[in-house]
Amino acid sequence: MTSPPENPNEKKELEFLLQVQKIHEQVLDDLDYFKVDALQENKEELDAYLVESIDKTITKIQPPTASVEENKILASAVLDEVFGFGPIEPLLRDKKITDIFINAPDAVYIEARGRVQKTNTKFLNNEHIFRLIHRVASKTGRHLDLGSPYFDAQLPDGSRIHAIIPPLAIDGIKVSIRKYSFEKLDLFSLVEGGSLNESMAKFLQIAVKARFNIAICGGTGSGKTTLMNSLLASIPQGERMITIEDTPELEPAHHHVVRLLTRLPNPEGKGAVTQADLMINALRMRPDRVILGELRGAEAFNLLHAMNTGQDGTMVTLHASGAEEVISRLLNMILMARYALSAESVRQQIAGALDLIIYVTRLLDGSRRIMTISQISSTEEGNLKIDELFHFNIEKITETELQGDFIKSKITPSKRIASKLVVTGFTKEYNEIFEGP
Repeated sequence: MTSPPENPNEKKELEFLLQVQKIHEQVLDDLDYFKVDALQENKEELDAYLVESIDKTITKIQPPTASVEENKILASAVLDEVFGFGPIEPLLRDKKITDIFINAPDAVYIEARGRVQKTNTKFLNNEHIFRLIHRVASKTGRHLDLGSPYFDAQLPDGSRIHAIIPPLAIDGIKVSIRKYSFEKLDLFSLVEGGSLNESMAKFLQIAVKARFNIAICGGTGSGKTTLMNSLLASIPQGERMITIEDTPELEPAHHHVVRLLTRLPNPEGKGAVTQADLMINALRMRPDRVILGELRGAEAFNLLHAMNTGQDGTMVTLHASGAEEVISRLLNMILMARYALSAESVRQQIAGALDLIIYVTRLLDGSRRIMTISQISSTEEGNLKIDELFHFNIEKITETELQGDFIKSKITPSKRIASKLVVTGFTKEYNEIFEGP
């Protein structure tokens, strides 16, 4: 239990949490578990029975002087405790919030509009946090104990949750929740948000429709997946798309989609299915497009091999800080997978596979911007070449202000890109983008 607070407001909050816990425990004691078992198949009736039990318990425990509004607030908090995530349930419902971080019972942070800030939300103690997270773990078939001191899972609404406990987390259980966004954005929605300009949006639409091979890079929370989902909206409906992910985050609005998901090993260390395994399977399923949620390791070789042998229109995200680092990471992934290839031959494969690298980041003011769009090609000598087609030029930046502009460069398209533009009929539109203002 945390030490008694001296601040009157904090004392009131603690008393409220204790009251919620007391009612929650009383509800569990009073439940007719034979009836609960009988209603397992009918969720609506079960929920109604639990709500009725909560109301009865509040009426029994609360003093007669308690107002209807006070009882209503208390009932809502107990419902969140029974059905949801207790104190953070209102944060999960708030659409403006993108991330929730629980560092301690009295230290809950959120990210909203690109800014991280502390909230007034509090838990009773570490046991309170653990009880709620353990419920999530058990529902997803995971364990959270000394033998398995961390876990990743997906919540029913699609949000991702990660929890880690002592002794790995020195100061107590830590929880991170990346909320699922129900808002479907296309490229021009991102233009309105300032992530790119209209010329870049038109260019990326052409790049997707002309089946360019595209890598999106950036750091954690930079907007890679948001941008990927926006690009997927430009893929023609008739194409067969296969997505490969560790955690389902891609949401293609297409009727011909096959979604594949990796699998962790079981407690005996068996049964794991990796992205490399799924990549091999995907190529046997006659895809028009293969989309990788995030490139991490050995699957890099299979991906490059597919792109070099005619699997155009492939898209992937990975962690990197620019086009040069993407090349370096791809090189390291393949060499560390112990394929019998020289660094030079791998670089040539990369040059022959990728068409574009898009670097996106979150800036000091909290906004997300596409910083560069680079064309990848090879020189006549066979060396890899990187040319910036667009970049964001920062003139002034503070925590509250950003001044800058997107700059485009007229670069001759590579032979491979020029060929794709001709075959798909987008040469004229492509040239208009770079010849215009």
